[in-house]
Amino acid sequence: MAEVNPRRSLDGPRLDRLLAESQRRARSAVEQAVDTEAGLQEIARPRPTVLVVEDDPSMSQALALILARSGFEVVGVAIEGGEAVAAVRRTRPDLVTMDLMLPGMDGWVATEIIAREHPSTRVVCVTAKDERADLLRGLAAGAVGFLTKPFSVDELVATLREVLRGGYPIAAAIMASLPPPGTARTAPAPAISLFTELEATVLRHLADNLSTPQIAAATGFTVQEVTELQALIVEKIKLRTALQDRGHRLGS
Repeated sequence: MAEVNPRRSLDGPRLDRLLAESQRRARSAVEQAVDTEAGLQEIARPRPTVLVVEDDPSMSQALALILARSGFEVVGVAIEGGEAVAAVRRTRPDLVTMDLMLPGMDGWVATEIIAREHPSTRVVCVTAKDERADLLRGLAAGAVGFLTKPFSVDELVATLREVLRGGYPIAAAIMASLPPPGTARTAPAPAISLFTELEATVLRHLADNLSTPQIAAATGFTVQEVTELQALIVEKIKLRTALQDRGHRLGS
């Protein structure tokens, strides 16, 4: 029987196939390692924490499920304002979705307490009422976002992520509630003249539903600078609202 030469048996096409297979397996191993590392990093990254405040059980369950599936950690559900305040003191969440029409302590009072005691916890008001007075009252209480029922999952998640980036979606909601220029008004409203030209530009972008990074790109400012401008705009609106309320009380 002729002896087989191992070196000769790997010559030619067979050797090429073996080399190609070896390279494929090496690439696969590297890709798997990269995927595993990315997965571990994703697991290690803390998820934003949210407290859901809603007195309708079906609505609160739906919100909790949606948020959990969208990358948030739901730390609890509260059904009235006092319970919400206690839950925030206990869990210190990043975000609160606050229904306004609650039994016992209402959402406005709860928002004011939370904003005062825990300024790092940002409150997004959720309500079935689409009235500018509610927007301004929520803003004065310390809310930074506003959602009107019914809203889509995309709207909810986009609003919460904008808030996490330091944005103030409530300012966009207030601007959207104002009549177009030249329209007769039956009630006083925050006027563009209250703001500087740059602040007015940011407000118009907010009214067009642009995110903070999009506004930064459109204006040439950094995201941090746009965030600071939004905060200043919110403070001006809050001050104007407080002065108007005081004027109404003195007039009556």
